[in-house]
Amino acid sequence: MSQFQSSQHHAKDNKHRKKEMVSLYGISDEHLVNLPVKDLNRLLKGMSKSEMFKLKQRRRTLKNRGYAASCRTKRVSVKESLEGNKTGLEKEVEQIRQHNSILKEELKAIKMKYVTLKKFSQENKVISFVKVEKKP
Repeated sequence: MSQFQSSQHHAKDNKHRKKEMVSLYGISDEHLVNLPVKDLNRLLKGMSKSEMFKLKQRRRTLKNRGYAASCRTKRVSVKESLEGNKTGLEKEVEQIRQHNSILKEELKAIKMKYVTLKKFSQENKVISFVKVEKKP
């Protein structure tokens, strides 16, 4: 039996089991999942232990599927949100880098003017009243 045939066979088995559960207990998967515990317990009264086990197991399986689907949806949503934040932050970092580069060029120009003025003042014996302190 090929893998495709095997998966088809498995799908048919699941459909058969599902129909069997609905016909045995008169309850759909959706109703079983949403059924309050009190109502479930009323439904279970009078059933054999194996029937109770099967129905409870089916309910747990269906609930777990729902939780897993919810987790996947949330994970995708969170991932998309984080990717959006990342993109925004990358743009912000690039803008800051560009601004930093501009400021460095302005600082370089100011330093060159300072050196030129200092040289001029020394050559022309201009007295400086402003003391410039160098920061470490």
